[in-house]
Amino acid sequence: LANWATDPKEVKRRFVNNPACPEFPDSEWNNIILGKSVNLDVGDLEILCGIYSAPSKNVLTGQDWHVAWVRTARAYRFAFPHRASELERYGEYITQKFAHHEQRFHGRVIEFDKSVRKRVSSSRQYEFTDPHTDLFESHFLPSGKQFSE
Repeated sequence: LANWATDPKEVKRRFVNNPACPEFPDSEWNNIILGKSVNLDVGDLEILCGIYSAPSKNVLTGQDWHVAWVRTARAYRFAFPHRASELERYGEYITQKFAHHEQRFHGRVIEFDKSVRKRVSSSRQYEFTDPHTDLFESHFLPSGKQFSE
């Protein structure tokens, strides 16, 4: 990331001009290159009367999350091939969280995931696969600050 910080536009240009580059929203390539959290709620770009807009595809269920994560993980793997195993394990971990909780609690899993992704992007000392126990408790325990009925 430090090397990319000097010219992130050039990095993105090289990425998107590479035939192996996966399809991914432009704004989210910027987030990956700048080390920021990727927004899973962003959909494909649309052209309407010459105006570009990014329609929102809100992630509301485990299935929505899985579809968005597969695409996101593919982009991360392209940028950071050495993190492939970490990305795969994290996807499995969150998928298990969805499987172990009733659908009415999937919003908590989604918010937990957002918190983890925000933490990982804010400090290079964290990986997706770290326990993040404090964040989990905050979202799932009734005494947690992020817990909501």
